[in-house]
Amino acid sequence: MNLGLFALRNLGRSRLRTVLQVGGVGLITAIMLVWGCLNTGLGDLLTRSATDLDVGELQLHAAGYVNSPDLYTTMPYTEAWQQKLKSIGLAAAPRLYGFGLAAIGNQSTGVQIRAVDLDAEPKVTEIDRHLSKGKWLEQSSPKDVVIGRVLARRLHVKIGQELVLLTQAADGAAANALFRVRGILLPASSDIDERGVFMSLAAFQQYYHMEHGVHEVALKRLNIGEPLEKVRQRLSRIAPALGPSVEVLSWRQVKPILAKMLDILAISSKFIFCFVYLSLGGLIINIGFMSIYNRLTEFGTMTALGMTPGQILTLILAESSWLGLFNSIAAWALGIPIALLLSRNGLDLRWFFDHWAMAGITMQPILYARLGWGEILTPIVVMFISLNLFSLYPGLDAARMQPSQALAPR
Repeated sequence: MNLGLFALRNLGRSRLRTVLQVGGVGLITAIMLVWGCLNTGLGDLLTRSATDLDVGELQLHAAGYVNSPDLYTTMPYTEAWQQKLKSIGLAAAPRLYGFGLAAIGNQSTGVQIRAVDLDAEPKVTEIDRHLSKGKWLEQSSPKDVVIGRVLARRLHVKIGQELVLLTQAADGAAANALFRVRGILLPASSDIDERGVFMSLAAFQQYYHMEHGVHEVALKRLNIGEPLEKVRQRLSRIAPALGPSVEVLSWRQVKPILAKMLDILAISSKFIFCFVYLSLGGLIINIGFMSIYNRLTEFGTMTALGMTPGQILTLILAESSWLGLFNSIAAWALGIPIALLLSRNGLDLRWFFDHWAMAGITMQPILYARLGWGEILTPIVVMFISLNLFSLYPGLDAARMQPSQALAPR
């Protein structure tokens, strides 16, 4: 006897029950598939917002600079570095940082001045295209700056207005100058939004009286498909040749809170999967017992005709496997098109708020799903295992039932 085909025929004889089971479990599985894609998309959004708008994927610093930022802790960056880094598959963007006071009219506040190489920075980050108003910096306008959106609101500054920057230069003298606000950024990170003032590398060096060295080199893979850890190891091997005190850091080391947040997201998604399917397991057991109760005569007849308890149990598990297959088809048919739609158009949450922040990263509230094999298969595999696992108990109960008990009039 082919118990697999027999199980399929049993499901066909109780079509309403089968449709209800497939509809309920399949819908839940489809929801979990879409939720998994959105959860992965949120992780991608956080990572992309940090690396593409701020820190890059990897960074080079003089030893100790990250723990104790200091104007004088620099590295002797040269054109030879650029070529050597490119030869191992990395685009590089040198940077300088300083702190000062920004003022306009009666308003003033502390700022972080960020100097970027206008030619190299667009190859590593997308900050030059992340503007809400105005334009990005140009070499022909060294007295222009681009500032964060919260800083602009705090100082009540508009495009074209002049901003006074006050600080202490590298030679110890007071430095102050007027800079014209050329652009205002979209949400990027709490540091950039609230304190960020961007200027060109040449303007910074002139303003701070610094002729040589950089504080940081932000890096990005030229081949995005290559594992980041492999690139980091390759970079670590050549770092001593770049300078005796150069340290290599990944974005996870530069942004440890964000890295921890992403780890928590990954773990929480697993807990949610387990919770949902454990809750679903109670429903499956209940449905299984109701199904067995309604089919007592059927099981009693099969046992009386010679089916062994093992065959009865195998039959019930075969029915569960067929249900798992139908649930999978229903979940894929519903969940994959929705996930593809969300991956292309995104889930626009701007109806509720204009931005959101997590772990110091400020993002536009448009969440794009990411559909991969992990997102497609994980809820299906978990559902399939849960369905068979939770069908085992009512199946054992049916297998132990005596024919006289099952065929007794009710």
